[in-house]
Amino acid sequence: MIVTALAAPEWCTTGPVHASCGPSGRPCGQGGAAPGTPLGAAAVILVGGPDSWHPNADVFFRPGGGPLLDLAPYYLSAIVSLLGPIASVSGFAVTPTAERTLGVGSRAGATFPVQVPTH
Repeated sequence: MIVTALAAPEWCTTGPVHASCGPSGRPCGQGGAAPGTPLGAAAVILVGGPDSWHPNADVFFRPGGGPLLDLAPYYLSAIVSLLGPIASVSGFAVTPTAERTLGVGSRAGATFPVQVPTH
């Protein structure tokens, strides 16, 4: 997980603060705190879909699923842990692939429609 936060320049930083949420929990900034007043943050999911490793991955691509709803809460929790409360949130997603193929299990090779945004 990669989290990028922008802090107000008058608070001693001139660029983004990059943090990685690992075992230590708060590795960014001095003493574990983000320098300056946070102005914004962005999180990026850098993994492929579960269709390559989950035998029933099609359930993740139906209404009510997808990476924005499935994974975003973890990223938002990390941002809150690193920077404090969030005033507002925006999310953007598209569906570039209309069909996916299961990679493992008894249904390996079977295709299924993607019904939710995935990127």
